[in-house]
Amino acid sequence: MERLCILPKDVFVMANEKDVEQLWSLLESIPEIMDELCVAGKTEVENQKAVVKEAQPIELEIGAMIKKALKVVISHVN
Repeated sequence: MERLCILPKDVFVMANEKDVEQLWSLLESIPEIMDELCVAGKTEVENQKAVVKEAQPIELEIGAMIKKALKVVISHVN
């Protein structure tokens, strides 16, 4: 803070303007980054839906096999 007090006001203002320009540049890139994140998020959701869709028949098949195996075990126990 002491250094800032020693610097002439013009130098401090120039530093602030430079910082503002850098921040403004970063702010301008945010919409593009947000768009990319949205696309990635949608792709991830679509991938998850596809996995669930593929897994459902497999789960049903496994459930049917378990029921059959349970019937076999029960029939051999009796």
